[in-house]
Amino acid sequence: MNSRIRKAFDILELEEHATLEEAKRAWRDLAQVWHPDRHQYNERIQAKATEKLKDINRAWNEVQKWFAQQEQNENDQTDKEHEEQRREWHEADYKTHTCPHCATINRLPQNKPIESARCGKCAKFLSVEREREESLKNERADREQREEKQEQQRTEEARREALRQQEAMLSKELEELRLRQSAQHQRQVLFTLVVLILLVLSTFFFNENRKNENRADNGPHATEQAHAVSNGTILVRPGGAERIGAGQDGFAPLSSKTTQIDSEIVIMPSHKTEVEDAPVSDNIKAEIINVVKTWNLAKDKHDTDALAAVYAENIKFYGMNLRKERVMKDTELFFKENPSFTQDVVGDIHISEKGPGVYLAEFNKAARLANNYNSYEAYLVVTDNKAEGRLLIVTEGDKTTDRNLARREYRRKAR
Repeated sequence: MNSRIRKAFDILELEEHATLEEAKRAWRDLAQVWHPDRHQYNERIQAKATEKLKDINRAWNEVQKWFAQQEQNENDQTDKEHEEQRREWHEADYKTHTCPHCATINRLPQNKPIESARCGKCAKFLSVEREREESLKNERADREQREEKQEQQRTEEARREALRQQEAMLSKELEELRLRQSAQHQRQVLFTLVVLILLVLSTFFFNENRKNENRADNGPHATEQAHAVSNGTILVRPGGAERIGAGQDGFAPLSSKTTQIDSEIVIMPSHKTEVEDAPVSDNIKAEIINVVKTWNLAKDKHDTDALAAVYAENIKFYGMNLRKERVMKDTELFFKENPSFTQDVVGDIHISEKGPGVYLAEFNKAARLANNYNSYEAYLVVTDNKAEGRLLIVTEGDKTTDRNLARREYRRKAR
């Protein structure tokens, strides 16, 4: 082994007596470890891995050639030995012997004993005694093999019988267990039905008792009250200081003409009044859009100073009421743990006024974290800070988080 082959063995981390299979396995392991695609996120290590993989492939080619040359040399040596042996056979003296089984004339070397020679046609020993011994030996071997096979068959049959008995026992136990579970399930269902019937009956009697109590407390006016609630109107029982024209069932609608209410019960209306968003001036819209863009750029560039400048001292941050210091601390930790995070405002920004100096900015936010892209319906609530003379963010959130918090609160109350 020359220095070039030894160097190739060192690159592949092989011993000098290693085989071709070991070399191939070492080459595959090193190629997998130093493949450039495994280091695509670091250009420097990727370049180093590329050069290392080239050295590994060159070393593997050298080792392959060396093993092929070694095999060729061994084959040449073997052919040379066979040729010398054939030459010796041809040069030696031969003798002839007739096979006692098929009468074939066989040509044998002088130095080969007749007891170990076989016929070239029938492949039997040329010696009758040796052939008889071989036949007896083969018969004994066949008989032992048959006995061993029969013993294996008996053992296998006994094992199968034991398995069948065990399976039958397990089936019987499973059937008994199923019957017990079925009876237990029937008892549970019956118990549940009885409990439900009792609950229904108790609820029915409880409601009946309450109706009777209400009739006893309210006298003849209970029916009129229920009628007023079902209609969703505001009704006043007559009998005040100024009586208005009686309506249906002796009740009068409450209107702007009523100057005094001296009634026993007032029922509130069932309908709700929708309040439309107040219009926002163009100057305020421009300021709010500037705040949203500043907030978005600070989030995208991980600029915590710029982000703190647009936050108010108290913020409702995704459903939690926090101080600005706590929000900035959590935000810095998030940026540190997720350096690949980016975000952008996509599409238009819808602005509406929700109160005096309180504005709602709604927009779509596209966020990227590692290889995951998500889009959210986000919003910011901005208020006019009189002390600083500028707009500040008092609420930050998105509709997905709001829905999750609502579901969590519903489940908490349901428990």
